[in-house]
Amino acid sequence: RAAARSLDKAWRAGIDFAARASALEAELHAGIEPQHHGSVLSRLQALALLERAVVNRLPAKMLRPTSLVERAMKRLSHAPAVLGPIEVRGRAELAPCWRPLLLALTKVVPVIWVAGPSSQFTNAMVASTRRWRASLVNAEKV
Repeated sequence: RAAARSLDKAWRAGIDFAARASALEAELHAGIEPQHHGSVLSRLQALALLERAVVNRLPAKMLRPTSLVERAMKRLSHAPAVLGPIEVRGRAELAPCWRPLLLALTKVVPVIWVAGPSSQFTNAMVASTRRWRASLVNAEKV
């Protein structure tokens, strides 16, 4: 259970263990030695191995959140027809893994955050939505 909770938290945070382990390994080969590099690298490699094993055993239709975001980003042009206007209700925060998708959606459909901004991310999302609406108004005037 602890491993599943760790992976769930890491996935929601958008952490890629394999990429982080590779980056740390590259730093070590370049002569950059962060403090406690050996223990950190071995933990990252172990988590990357666990993640790979879990992902390989997931059902074909089940993906990590970051993989879902990647696929959705490739299909943003369909959002107006498939989703239409989006209203986020009852959420004060959004897991980091979903933020790039929601921000990208603000460029193609109206997105309203009803819970009230409480973080730097939600403030950025609200500002992006305002810019999108302003661009529509300016386009109608032309």
